[in-house]
Amino acid sequence: MSWTASSASSLLRGLTPHLVSSSLLVPWVWRGLPTCTRWVAATGHRAMSTASSALSTSTVESTHHDVLEITKQGLLLDKPAPTAVLLGWVGCQMRYLRKYAQVYADLGFNTVCGIMPTSSVFSGFTGPATDYGRFVMHTLATDKALHTGGVVISPFSNGGCIAYRYILDVLNNEPEFEDVRKNIKAVVMDSAPCYMTIPAGTRALSMALQVTNPIMYGLVFVGFTLFALTLAPWSRQTPTAFWNAMRDWDLGDHVMEAYLVSEVDKLMDFPALQALVAERQERRSTRPNGAPVDLVRFADSPHVSHLRTHPDLYRVVQHCRD
Repeated sequence: MSWTASSASSLLRGLTPHLVSSSLLVPWVWRGLPTCTRWVAATGHRAMSTASSALSTSTVESTHHDVLEITKQGLLLDKPAPTAVLLGWVGCQMRYLRKYAQVYADLGFNTVCGIMPTSSVFSGFTGPATDYGRFVMHTLATDKALHTGGVVISPFSNGGCIAYRYILDVLNNEPEFEDVRKNIKAVVMDSAPCYMTIPAGTRALSMALQVTNPIMYGLVFVGFTLFALTLAPWSRQTPTAFWNAMRDWDLGDHVMEAYLVSEVDKLMDFPALQALVAERQERRSTRPNGAPVDLVRFADSPHVSHLRTHPDLYRVVQHCRD
């Protein structure tokens, strides 16, 4: 079904018993949602709204010149602030990702924003993507303020999902990141994952390159097809391998999941995603005290445009799971 303000409000009330960490409960009052009023953590400490001037901003650069933009809360609370890790889409710019980060920052979150290079997203080799995932997790692991209050990861489109896939690899296989792993509380997929096909890949690449001319689009299609067919025998980035990774990932039953999708998204194979989420829901339902897995459908917002089209509803849905 399509979401409305009232249905989002009902979800908020229904998820209250499932919230894992009281430090993730923050205050907000939503216009048009009278039932979503101020929340105070069960431990008794009062969270406070955050002014932009209270934030400190910094950047971290890897040896490969990948950049993360970090904001930290400047308010003194008796518990550390939670952190939202935002993984941008192919063609994303940091100024776009900051709009999503501001939603979290206004609610008392630290934020870590990163965009994996397009060359790593489309590479047939795993090294660059693994290095990027390790860089993001190392940044969190070496700063207690960025993981002890709980972590929410939000990948956008397949560019963010591919980064997330390799973050999963390092979280599950490298002991130095165990503290970060156990503090992950929620994953919010925005317009993702998309089942990878040559037409979908062409549309995504054309969108990133801002191609509108039909002739140029045809050239992108031919080039991407040759690229995909050449690398397929050597790559882990086959559609089946990627989809299996998105279907089977596991960070524990306590991790809440939300998939924000639109029925008019031209890059999304909606039936395929619906089936993937249904399988994850069924698996989680067999486990005691498993956190919710939800598919949130928007009727009219384009790819990675839910915030622009439904700003209030987007925020309620995001933070129901945070």
